[in-house]
Amino acid sequence: MTLILSVFLGALLAAAFCVYTVRTAGMRRALTVIPAVGVTAAVAAAEGALQYLSVPAHGLLQPVLLLQGLLCPAWLLFGLAYARGFSWQGLSLLNRLLLFASFIPALLVVLFPVSRFLFLPDFTLEQVIYLEPLAFSLYLLIILFLLVALGNLEATLRNARHSDRWRVKLALVGGGTVLMAHVLFYSQGLLHRSIDMNYGGLRTAGSMLGIAMLFFAELRRESGRVTVTGRFALRSTVVLLAGVYLIGLGIAREGVRHFGSEFERHAAIGLLFLLGLAVVLVLLSERVRRRLRIWLQRNFYQDKYDYRSQWMEFTRRLAGVRGMDELTRTVLLHYCEAFGFVGGAWFAADHETQGRVTAGEYYEMDEPQVMPESIDFSLIMELQAPVAIPVLKDRLAAAGRMEEAGCLDFVRATRAEVVVPVAAGDSFEGLLLLGPAIDRSEAYDTEDFELMDAMAHEVGLTVKSFRLGNELAAAREMEAMGKVAAFVLHDLKNQVYTLSLVTENARDFIGEPDFQADMLESLENTVTKMKVLITQLKHLPDAGSLRLAPVDMHELVRKAALQVPGVRLVVQGPQLVAAVDEEQIEKVFVNLFLNAVEAGGDRPVTVTTVQQPVFSVSVRDSAGGIDRDILRRGLFKPFRSTKRRGMGIGLYHCKKIVEAHGAALHVRNRPGEGAEFVIEFAPQQEKPQSAGNGGAKGASV
Repeated sequence: MTLILSVFLGALLAAAFCVYTVRTAGMRRALTVIPAVGVTAAVAAAEGALQYLSVPAHGLLQPVLLLQGLLCPAWLLFGLAYARGFSWQGLSLLNRLLLFASFIPALLVVLFPVSRFLFLPDFTLEQVIYLEPLAFSLYLLIILFLLVALGNLEATLRNARHSDRWRVKLALVGGGTVLMAHVLFYSQGLLHRSIDMNYGGLRTAGSMLGIAMLFFAELRRESGRVTVTGRFALRSTVVLLAGVYLIGLGIAREGVRHFGSEFERHAAIGLLFLLGLAVVLVLLSERVRRRLRIWLQRNFYQDKYDYRSQWMEFTRRLAGVRGMDELTRTVLLHYCEAFGFVGGAWFAADHETQGRVTAGEYYEMDEPQVMPESIDFSLIMELQAPVAIPVLKDRLAAAGRMEEAGCLDFVRATRAEVVVPVAAGDSFEGLLLLGPAIDRSEAYDTEDFELMDAMAHEVGLTVKSFRLGNELAAAREMEAMGKVAAFVLHDLKNQVYTLSLVTENARDFIGEPDFQADMLESLENTVTKMKVLITQLKHLPDAGSLRLAPVDMHELVRKAALQVPGVRLVVQGPQLVAAVDEEQIEKVFVNLFLNAVEAGGDRPVTVTTVQQPVFSVSVRDSAGGIDRDILRRGLFKPFRSTKRRGMGIGLYHCKKIVEAHGAALHVRNRPGEGAEFVIEFAPQQEKPQSAGNGGAKGASV
């Protein structure tokens, strides 16, 4: 009865896992996972039926042998596919040959009769199957292919990145548990030339445990996080210990009743197997390994860290990076591995705007909804060393600067526990956010923060070198553009002069009026476009070249909109007057409107004027926002266009015009909705003027 119950529970567990995998992972991934679990459950059911019937039924023996043979391709496919980007074209020639060869055991069962494999003298008295020479070869092949599958699981675990290892670790150990249970069960055939089916219950229990681990890993991967209170956790632990104690008593009693004096041997084997599995899990646990390493360092060594090995490994990794993106990933990975954090984030300093950072690079860390570009990080930039979040809060309160708690709220939203400012001398280069800790009970002290700070100085120097290199490259690009522009200007001037002569002569000598009109229109358009291009390439305004005068911003916006066909403009906010160069600021609005129309089509473009707390004008579209990679690389840098055929100087030109007015231009990105470009002017002496009807809120053009 116990055998039937265990087989039934195993089949039920396997069926639940298969259904869940199909519903959540998709059919393609399910086809690489379900065969292994399904064949394992079928083997347990078939062997259980063989034991229960207690008859040497050759009609049942052949399906049992066939299912045992199918374990090889099923688990080999699982080992090659699970947690990998599996495709038949991506398999190496060796793996393809192994996958084909894994069908040999099943093919042998089909080609030869059962009598060539097994000999059953009296299966009713002793449930032992004696093996013929061909069966010895069969089980040898099965064990070899299962070990190959086990090797693939180990390779997957060893090559998994730090961020992926904890996700797949439990599933891979579960699969290895199933494989080792079968290897141990079938290895008795190699030692004794017979298989004692009485050990089938232990093999089934090991398989059920492995499938349960695999199932739990899939559930944990797909489900969200659950927070449990301390009181409930204590109660659940007590209930678990009591349940384990009662279940252990029941198992011991049933074991003595069923196995008699042989129970001790079975229990010892089972306990050794579970002990080995526990050791494997402990050795693969990042939390346990970190606790053990720290305990050894603190109790047997003078320092918590082996600074020489830490520094050598860190500098070796930095020496191999070839760009800012690779540097960011390398630094975050090393900090997480060295200090035991789950994830981290990097934010480079925006050297054009004081107290601001660029879009962040996140590594296994929650990305908040708030854009970091909109938050003032001046307080964190003033820090001279890494600091824990509670200490940062205390410093805010002690300095009476809780109004700057926006940066603290942002850091908390990422679930970070430590902030590491990164500087190169007096130049602030960015900041690192680290957390949460793998071991939540670990307390970081001065020794941890000093090593973090030492590494941060090295990171700062490396970041600065990359930044200066990029600035040098940009300067060389501008120099190259100036040289190219000189040739372009020379050619364009000649063309404009020639076209002007053609236009002038055509008015006097071409006799056909229709032809004259078409020619004049096309020539004048060409001349106009060339002059605009010359102006864009040649002229970047500065403060000394501006002609400032009081300008009504609403009127200027409407005037600029007339130059952009198809724009649907909505103007909101009070009617304000600012001292600007009307021609130059009009170019800025025209460029922003053109970008909004090209990105969003006929969707409305909203212009909002604000007096308090900052005098500003914003242009907001509904085109879905700007890609984060573009923002991270720099939206206002020259030659960085968001358009397929753009020159990459439009927004750069706009920023230079705005900065020449002593103002600032920045973007607020709303992914999925749109982008908002905000011009923040210096404090104006002119007071806001209300229109006769109380303003222009909601006016449409």
